[in-house]
Amino acid sequence: MAGEQQANAFVTRSQGAQTSVNSSNASLSLASATNSLRSATITDNINTKKLHVCIDVVTAFSSAADTPVYLEGSIDGSSWVTVATLSTDFVPSTLGPRFFTVDLTDVSSIPYFAIHFNATGKGIGTSGACTFHHYFT
Repeated sequence: MAGEQQANAFVTRSQGAQTSVNSSNASLSLASATNSLRSATITDNINTKKLHVCIDVVTAFSSAADTPVYLEGSIDGSSWVTVATLSTDFVPSTLGPRFFTVDLTDVSSIPYFAIHFNATGKGIGTSGACTFHHYFT
């Protein structure tokens, strides 16, 4: 399985008076049906916080196979390990947003995070596209 190049950089958008949501700029698709897609690197200090994630499927992928979604962490920004499983049964053929929350209150000293979609390389097709969003509390 080949991993796709990281998604577009996150941009900050205000949602109401108190919340900043970091969103990928454009919808992202896969070049190969079994590739995975990793978000841009999250460099905000989310250690010891709760991270709220949204993956919005804006164009349906061709397969209804359950697809895993992970939160990954890295010490150097290039070697990634799974910090938390956000979903084991994400259905990429269904349009719309999916929301996840991960409690990182026991996590410290990880400078980089990323959201990894289809990390196990299931054949989900190349016709779909999604956007990544996150904020922390």
